[in-house]
Amino acid sequence: MDSKKIVLGTVQLGIDYGINNKAGKPSKQLAYTILETAWEKGISILDTADAYGDAQTLIGEYHKLSNTVFEVNSKFKGNAINISSQLERTLNELRIDSLNCYFYHDFNDFVNKPNLIQELIALKEKGKFKQIGLSVYENSELELAISNPHIDFIQLPFNLFDNINERGILLQEAKKQQKIIQVRSIYLQGLFFKEPQALPIKLAPLSPYLDQIHEIAKTYRLTIEELAIAYVMLQKQIDEIIIGVDNPDQLKVNLEMFGKEFDPLLRNEIEKITVEEKELLYPKNWN
Repeated sequence: MDSKKIVLGTVQLGIDYGINNKAGKPSKQLAYTILETAWEKGISILDTADAYGDAQTLIGEYHKLSNTVFEVNSKFKGNAINISSQLERTLNELRIDSLNCYFYHDFNDFVNKPNLIQELIALKEKGKFKQIGLSVYENSELELAISNPHIDFIQLPFNLFDNINERGILLQEAKKQQKIIQVRSIYLQGLFFKEPQALPIKLAPLSPYLDQIHEIAKTYRLTIEELAIAYVMLQKQIDEIIIGVDNPDQLKVNLEMFGKEFDPLLRNEIEKITVEEKELLYPKNWN
């Protein structure tokens, strides 16, 4: 797979993140090594946000120390008094002149603050970023993102549970409207690596679906990581995939998996999975 399609997520570099993360936030030196490894392996785009702890500052320090400069997508929260000053702070933290894409982090800001889009268009015209993006969860949000001509980039969860049964027709429509589709949460924040019987009570309804993916993985002689990657790779509508890692070795292993050929038939097996408990597809509802 073209490594240009892989975007390194940096939430793990700024805060403790993920249901299966036992290592916690990496040290600064380890974070630098992850960034260095990503660059060496051909990954040139980072995904970050104001809300990711000190991730943006850390990236900026890496840029200064290494003379390597990534393209960066960042997300803003619309509670800033002035979006322009928030963007300048982000650029200063990252030590870059412009972003690749500036995302609404919170869909509510997109809906409830209609004036924001005009400010973003003006900043885009000034060359502060190339594209305006919107991060979505549910299909009603995805529909609005597709229909808005000013949204260039749509970021959404997509994985073995939140699969083509949930998203298929809308992804086709998004491509017709020439939107760039970027997917996140391909491991559902590490949930797929949990043993079904070890799920917390609130997530216990997902146990039968976990059993299903374990069976499919066994049938195709794949690890759960390989199955998750294979499924996303087999989707033609997806332009970019965000992956997050805790250490450089994990990144190398992930990239090796992205380079493999997978049996297209396993798509059909995954798409037999239909999660009825839709609210549990979104980690924001797990607390």
